[in-house]
Amino acid sequence: MKRIAFNALAHAALLALLCAHAAGQAGVQQPPPTSPQPAAGAGTITDSAYVNEYFGLRLTIPEGWNVYDAQGRQLVLERGQKMLTSSDKSVQAGLDAASARTVNLLTVTKLPQGQSGTGNAVFACGAEPLAGSGVKTGEEYLAAVKKLLPYAQAAYQVEEDIGSENINGEDFGVLTLKVEGPAGAVRQKYYAVAKRDYALFCISTYTNDADRLLMAKAMSSISFR
Repeated sequence: MKRIAFNALAHAALLALLCAHAAGQAGVQQPPPTSPQPAAGAGTITDSAYVNEYFGLRLTIPEGWNVYDAQGRQLVLERGQKMLTSSDKSVQAGLDAASARTVNLLTVTKLPQGQSGTGNAVFACGAEPLAGSGVKTGEEYLAAVKKLLPYAQAAYQVEEDIGSENINGEDFGVLTLKVEGPAGAVRQKYYAVAKRDYALFCISTYTNDADRLLMAKAMSSISFR
């Protein structure tokens, strides 16, 4: 399960960077999938409604927040990849291979794209194939995320351990991490659920309760058809 959780943790590292706090992690070797995976599309946004037909997902993003387009989401992935390095060649090979597997479905930020600072907050959703991993639930996926924490170059702390939250009839695994930065603590709450042979996850990155509540509202709007 270590290999399957790598990309969620990588996203968390990058989101911390967007909040202007240093963070980085390493992963473990990830072999190629044993069978072709269907491509989960990025979805669409109309006004404040995000819809992903592949997962049958709908949610409402915080009003007035800034939506990253396909190019912006790709830059997010590339920046995250650059900060993930290891002196172990087999580990680095796993890092490089893993970056191609995760789909960045949605990235929205409080501040405009390209800006960062302690007043920023980030809400992102992604999907990682589960084929061959043995992971069947969101809680199992987050357990794998926890196992990667010792590889992190930043001192992540588990603030709220793995639990479960039911959102509109769907059970999500949840986990809250904290990392101390130069301007204070950055918190990251993970939500994960298994859907269509993927781990579908959302990560809220924030430095204050007001932003936390905005992103919790976004999560509470999630529905699956």
